[in-house]
Amino acid sequence: MSSRKCKCIYMCVYIYIYVCMYVCMYVCMYVCMYVYILVCIYVCVRVCCGGPVCASSLVIRRMQHDGEREKE
Repeated sequence: MSSRKCKCIYMCVYIYIYVCMYVCMYVCMYVCMYVYILVCIYVCVRVCCGGPVCASSLVIRRMQHDGEREKE
């Protein structure tokens, strides 16, 4: 099950957290930071898992998998 999850989620989450922290510091300081980060992580997972980044990485992985099968 874990192998089916998008590998890029983790990278995406880190980027999102940093972006969200900067945005939050400027927009609403520390008041909504925790809520904002949680929302960002949720959005990030939704976007990353259904988005073009993960789709392309999954296609590449599938192509490699098919290539390995042909060798057998």
